[in-house]
Amino acid sequence: MVFQNNVLSGAAGSGTTVHAINQSIRFNAADSPYMARTFGTPTNAKKWTLSAWVKLHGKTDGSSGGVRLLEAGGSAGSEDLISIGSGYAGYSNIYFWSRTSSSYDWRLQTTAEYRDPSAWMHLTFVFDSDNTLSVDRMKIFVNGERVTDFSQESYPSSGDASRINTAVAHRIGAPVYSSYYSEGYHSEMVFIDGQALTCDSFGEFNSSGIWIPKDVSGLTFGNNGYHIDGRDASDLGDDESGNGNDFSTSGLAAHDQVFDTPTNNFPTLNPLAWGIRNAANSVPLSEGNLKFTGSNSISVYGTYHATVEVPTSGGWYFEMRVTSIGSVAKDDMYLYVAGINFFGDGSVTGSGSYGSAWSAGDILGVAVNATGIWLSINGTYQNSGNPVTGSNSAGTPSTTSREIITGDGSATTNSSLSGILNFGQDSTFAGATSAGGNSDASGIGNFKYSVPSGFKALCTKNMGA
Repeated sequence: MVFQNNVLSGAAGSGTTVHAINQSIRFNAADSPYMARTFGTPTNAKKWTLSAWVKLHGKTDGSSGGVRLLEAGGSAGSEDLISIGSGYAGYSNIYFWSRTSSSYDWRLQTTAEYRDPSAWMHLTFVFDSDNTLSVDRMKIFVNGERVTDFSQESYPSSGDASRINTAVAHRIGAPVYSSYYSEGYHSEMVFIDGQALTCDSFGEFNSSGIWIPKDVSGLTFGNNGYHIDGRDASDLGDDESGNGNDFSTSGLAAHDQVFDTPTNNFPTLNPLAWGIRNAANSVPLSEGNLKFTGSNSISVYGTYHATVEVPTSGGWYFEMRVTSIGSVAKDDMYLYVAGINFFGDGSVTGSGSYGSAWSAGDILGVAVNATGIWLSINGTYQNSGNPVTGSNSAGTPSTTSREIITGDGSATTNSSLSGILNFGQDSTFAGATSAGGNSDASGIGNFKYSVPSGFKALCTKNMGA
């Protein structure tokens, strides 16, 4: 199943906003990533607000902890948690709870499950145990709407203090006492100590009814308050609130600062939309759904669709780095774009010759418009093609089949294609190479090689959504 232009839907699908967010932080579970800080004396441990934008991985195999927005602990089994997904197979609810010796003190667990990997989502969590109404002592907002439907629902007693916002260890991206790690993107992480705000302090609906971010720099943060936006790639845990409440980082690197943001959404591969696949999670996705890892087993294969299809007008460019290639059958490794299959043996749809065979470490560039599709290898267009002049295209794009699909397509041989995509959000390919620093003519994106004149990065700003 392909999600037609699903990258345009959901929170922050709009390409025009008053307040722009320029970067996000990618958490890759295999790197055991987290941010940590032990809080100091709070302004008010009974009243605080947490706001964050997230883009989910969307998988349901339980191999990561979803997105861990904040956790505070006193000891193993006695901690406070705010997350999407619990780290167990099949769970993708929102969790907001406190427990002592594994018994819940108070707990909200949404009935709704959240798995959409294509759109940014804004969440606000409010704790106010001094509130007269028990149901207002904990609140969850998603994309500007309060959540009221819970499968688990209990509230703190009047005057209770939470572990969050007290002088104990806090982590973003991982539990304090166990090993589930975030898989996805975090952006604009804001904590307000001493105030019970609503989502309206952090976002608003635009004229199209889409929830978009507000500038939070004018808020009062309180003693333990922070604003982490990842603007400094060398110090991703830097607090921009003015408090100096920096978080230390582990498992995060400079290349985990990416251009995919709530105000300019880029495509990724979609773990919920695959072509052929014989076993669940047989070709896993990682690095923010940009990397797929094939297997050298004949019984394990699979291909993924991107979260956006190529528009029928305009010129578009993206890249893929070949991470590894199996021992045989390069004609079973492919990158499919708008009706044209590029195969690893240097052929195209119909087995016609089209340039060189792929090798591990090669970076493929794809330029596509209404009249043609061109493939480059390490900056050189194959078959003497030229997307600027329109000469020597690999073929004419389909007007109906606009998918981008890639993966390990062999059901009978050890093809084992693995690779990582760059739609303009990360030209290092998760640190595999140095950044290219090439943007399109609008100054958008970061590509390893030059974007041909007349072609753009696939993202919401360029797609006019």
